[in-house]
Amino acid sequence: MKYSKEIKQYHINQIRRVLVMNSNASVREIKELLEGLRNPLKLDKDYVYKLIKNIRKERAQRINYYTLNNKLSEFEDKISESDLRLWAIATSSGSNNLEKISALREMRNNNKDLFDKMFDAGVFEKQLGKVELTRAEVVKLIISDDNKKDELGQGSIGSSKEGSKKL
Repeated sequence: MKYSKEIKQYHINQIRRVLVMNSNASVREIKELLEGLRNPLKLDKDYVYKLIKNIRKERAQRINYYTLNNKLSEFEDKISESDLRLWAIATSSGSNNLEKISALREMRNNNKDLFDKMFDAGVFEKQLGKVELTRAEVVKLIISDDNKKDELGQGSIGSSKEGSKKL
């Protein structure tokens, strides 16, 4: 049977409630518990199994996302603390020029490393090779290309004087 998104979400929430009470419950046990509710749910065992798989998959994704964010945050905190100390070296009157340059270079490398880690984690989206043009911009490009071809005497397809005479 095909359920609407709202009904499916309701089923997921009910199964989630059962899993909270008994995380190791089998599909059959969950099905029986759902049938014993105040508003009984009579669901097919295959459908219940599919929803359980979706719930567990979502949980795993949440854990991965949470872990990744924690590690990125820790790394960012370390970089920030390091940058504070390096900035103190770079602005200190007691540091020689080589120390100042080295501190600034290390700050740059720290920020590059942080950016790379965030990029690898998917915080930023790489869009190389993608060009988004509006319809008006596309028309302007086509017209300017046609004008350039006309200036060179090539013209665009169907725009030559000979081609228009034959039509």
